[in-house]
Amino acid sequence: MGKEEHLEKVKFELLLHYLKCGDCHVDEKGKELTLYGKRLNAMGTTSSLQERVRRQERRVSPTLARMEPGAEDDRVDIDGDGALNWVEILCGTDPSDPKSVPPVNAEGDGAATSSLRKRVETIVDCRLCHVSVDTTGPEEKAPHNPLGESIAKLDTPPANTRPGSRAPAPTREPSDFLTRFKRIANQDPDRDKIRNWDEIATLHNPTDPADAPTPDELKALQALLQSIRRGETGFGKAHKE
Repeated sequence: MGKEEHLEKVKFELLLHYLKCGDCHVDEKGKELTLYGKRLNAMGTTSSLQERVRRQERRVSPTLARMEPGAEDDRVDIDGDGALNWVEILCGTDPSDPKSVPPVNAEGDGAATSSLRKRVETIVDCRLCHVSVDTTGPEEKAPHNPLGESIAKLDTPPANTRPGSRAPAPTREPSDFLTRFKRIANQDPDRDKIRNWDEIATLHNPTDPADAPTPDELKALQALLQSIRRGETGFGKAHKE
């Protein structure tokens, strides 16, 4: 199974792209805060906005979820509409408004395809790097998909196969997951001519050639990245950390 901390890193990296002023402010040019903005503000201003978002959106501890089901629902789904805050932010709906909910199923002509919400929940999921979420195999490890294999190979010491040679000396711990992921961000395991990160950032599966972003989505992503670099989107100039 994929490690939960790996998914947290991917989730937060996407939040850095998609969080917008309107998620925290009623009026993007005003100071009045939404419910989500009030929650972040209540944490105090001694820590950066990025750190407060990270704390707000951290996953519920599996132990706590088992012992006290629903104990942190008010944190991870502040408007109580059944969609987690971070899922709403990535889908473009309002995490503070219970009437603004990303649909579970696609509608109209897209009914046969996954909805944006399902795509989001699949990207930030063990299936990003594994072929399934099955934990019944050896050591409860699901096989890696091509993306997971590429990441797993990084920092793996080469095998010493010479007869009579000494075993390799212990090596350093593998580098941080996000660091390794960024090293293969430009690869294209599904050969759809779209690099890994561009697929993930547009909320598509980088290992499925049938699930690729459209030219318009890629164009919108580049515009978004340029806007972020200028400090006009995301955490914005007022919260540049």
